[in-house]
Amino acid sequence: MELLSLDWLNGPLGKALSIKNMPGLRDAAQRHAAYFLRVLYIADQLYRQDESQLDWALQSFDDNWLNIQAGQYWAAGYASVDDSAAELCMRYPIDGAYLLDLRLASRLRQVWLEAGLQAARRCGDQLNIAKLLGGLGRIQLALSAPHAAIECYEAARNIFRELGDQVNEGAALGSLGSAYQQLGDFAQALDLYAQYRQLALAANDHVQESHALHNMGNVYLAQNDLPRALDCHVQAYQLALTVGDVRGQGDLLICLGKNYHLQGQASRAVEVIQEAVVIYQHLHDRRGEASAMAHLSDVARTGGNLPQAIQYSQQSLVVTRELGDRRSEGRLLNSLGSTWQALGDIQQALDYHQSALALAQEVEDWPGVSNALGEIGRLCTTLNQHQRALAFYQQQLAIAGQLGDRRSQAVALCNLGLSHKLLGNWERAIEYYENSLRLAREIGDRYTEGTALGNLGVIYATHDQIPRALELYQQRLTLARSIGDRRAEGTILCNWSLALYRLGNIEDAIDLAEQAVTILGQLEDTRANEVRRQIQQWRAFKR
Repeated sequence: MELLSLDWLNGPLGKALSIKNMPGLRDAAQRHAAYFLRVLYIADQLYRQDESQLDWALQSFDDNWLNIQAGQYWAAGYASVDDSAAELCMRYPIDGAYLLDLRLASRLRQVWLEAGLQAARRCGDQLNIAKLLGGLGRIQLALSAPHAAIECYEAARNIFRELGDQVNEGAALGSLGSAYQQLGDFAQALDLYAQYRQLALAANDHVQESHALHNMGNVYLAQNDLPRALDCHVQAYQLALTVGDVRGQGDLLICLGKNYHLQGQASRAVEVIQEAVVIYQHLHDRRGEASAMAHLSDVARTGGNLPQAIQYSQQSLVVTRELGDRRSEGRLLNSLGSTWQALGDIQQALDYHQSALALAQEVEDWPGVSNALGEIGRLCTTLNQHQRALAFYQQQLAIAGQLGDRRSQAVALCNLGLSHKLLGNWERAIEYYENSLRLAREIGDRYTEGTALGNLGVIYATHDQIPRALELYQQRLTLARSIGDRRAEGTILCNWSLALYRLGNIEDAIDLAEQAVTILGQLEDTRANEVRRQIQQWRAFKR
């Protein structure tokens, strides 16, 4: 096997390794830190570049982990007073980036990156300052702190631009897009991803082009624009295959699985997500494997296979807890709560959602707190406890506002509209739905836009303002078809048919209801049987 390039060993670190008989414990510690940085670097490079050496690389990392930690700890302790220690401290989180991401929890990676950044600034190494800022930005995103991430990425992008490093500048633009996407600013995210892709195309860099398309697809998926999401993700997947980006292939298979799931193609979704599981297992990526299991749980729950959904969630939960990923643990607890609610065990569902809320509060995961509040609110709605639900949704809205998360604000406004509708506060319900609709349109959240349109239509239909209801239903149907949301299409056809029936237009009502049955039946949606019974009643009435 050809040896990997270790050019950096020709510098001060290489000299540190070659010095013999260095007196004193401090010099011995420096040699120890430099040696185990080399061990970490080689293992990381082998893991990245040679699939046949994955097991060896990970075993080397695990066998030497205590010494690697000791080396980094020493370097960080002396970085402020010793140039060689500062360079060592700077390089630890860079040279071991892949394996550290695979093995370490976000908080510990953050400690290493912050120490490395201070050391890089002491060394005046602009390129590595930018790289470490980018790493810290990723941690901030993982910790649901998009504003802090934006600050890191902006600083990194400016440095890369000054250095004329277009490849890394493009990657920084892509990372900025991820931060704006987390804030629900989809238009800004797409603009940044487009810039990222243009730089990748200019450099003929297929890896970065794949990443840019992947990110663009994620925005469209978040907007429920399934055709455009599928197009981007398929292109990205083909590029990942071409360049041999195995982890990218796994991540994109998850995205494709989510898309098929939303289209109602459950068996196809399961097939591609299970392919991703195989890839993550091959890479020993337990975090990725846990994420895939969580997605399989979502597909099973939607398909009505609730025991299977619980099994997948529990498998994912075990791994997530072993990794110490408490934020993902909270999301899984919410997922389990939703599944138990579908099973009719309300107390078990409430226990899981409350556990998720307590965990999110403990680790200060405010988006997680917002999500858990929304889940508890929905559970209260199911129990017809609408006043309690209202209180939870108000808290959800307040947190989303504090975070500047406009998408979550739009969702919370929609939830508040539902509670007021169920309480009979029609005017307040309309006000909340219209505010949600306005905000969703501003940020390009087409899923929430559609939800608000549909609910507004139901309110106007209930109050015999049928022309206005039909106008809203038409907008909702057009939107659902444009983004490939067939489940929403089936729902709106049902509601439209009911409105036409109230106008006495029974023939057209039956026609729309039959179209709804066809769609819902293809999606294996249990509501198809209810609509069939409704059609039979209408036909009997005609006779």
